[in-house]
Amino acid sequence: MPQASRLLVEHIEDVSLVSFTESSIVNTQQIDSIREELFHMVDKKACRRMILDMSKVRQLSSAALGVLIPVNENIKKIKGKLVLIGTQPEVRKIFKITRLEKLFIFKETEKDALKLLKVKKS
Repeated sequence: MPQASRLLVEHIEDVSLVSFTESSIVNTQQIDSIREELFHMVDKKACRRMILDMSKVRQLSSAALGVLIPVNENIKKIKGKLVLIGTQPEVRKIFKITRLEKLFIFKETEKDALKLLKVKKS
């Protein structure tokens, strides 16, 4: 039986808006599934511009962070941008403590991220 996606994906022009479906991303099976989906989008579908909606996420393990770092690097390699939006204070604190905050672009809302990426949502 195929596994349900742990990500919801919407396309706005050439930008992929990716939302997590779960509030806690801590177990290995979840993380592997998310890794597979995100890498497929970047490596196979050449997704260069991605907004990652973190608004539902309340818990994020270091292994999950370990997925976001290479996804961000791969997007940068193809001259793209990854923008994280809606990051909850407790999750943002993890980025700050691990000093990964400087590696990522954070915006509050989808509208802010689209403006940064110079996309007008109709």
